[in-house]
Amino acid sequence: MWVPAALCIGVCFLLLFAAGVKLWDMTEFRNAVASWNIIPTPLIPVVTLLVPLLEVLAVTIFLAGKGIGIYRWSVPLTVLIFTAAFVVESVVSPEPVKCACLGSMIKLDEVPV
Repeated sequence: MWVPAALCIGVCFLLLFAAGVKLWDMTEFRNAVASWNIIPTPLIPVVTLLVPLLEVLAVTIFLAGKGIGIYRWSVPLTVLIFTAAFVVESVVSPEPVKCACLGSMIKLDEVPV
């Protein structure tokens, strides 16, 4: 039983790290968000701030929830939603998708599909 718990905690730390890096270098993350076709231009500033805040919120809810109900699903749902958005962008974009999942600290600039 400790393996799933350790995996969840690992994903929580990864999400917190990713959120921290995005918040540290918002300009780089904003540039990556602006390159996506599925995000309307007026929503770019909102998405730029909302994504790292949702990552932090999901981890907080998960850790505070002690594994019950929606709390248990906050982190997996967050990862699933962001992954689904990446897949949709990969399908509709004629160019490789600029990820910026880990900001400018660890460059995953162009992820071919």
